Amino acid sequence: MRIISLLTSSALFVTLSFGGEFTLHSNDLAGRLTMKQVFSGFGCSSENISPAQS
Repeated sequence: MRIISLLTSSALFVTLSFGGEFTLHSNDLAGRLTMKQVFSGFGCSSENISPAQS
């Protein structure tokens, strides 16, 4: 049990130490998903178009 705790703590430390800032911009979304981005499958019908990202 001590080994699992040590490994979990180590993984959390590494993640927090090296995790950088991540920002994603998309002019297609304008703050909200539209029906164009909704998945088309599993009973849902839409356009399933991925927004441009930068």
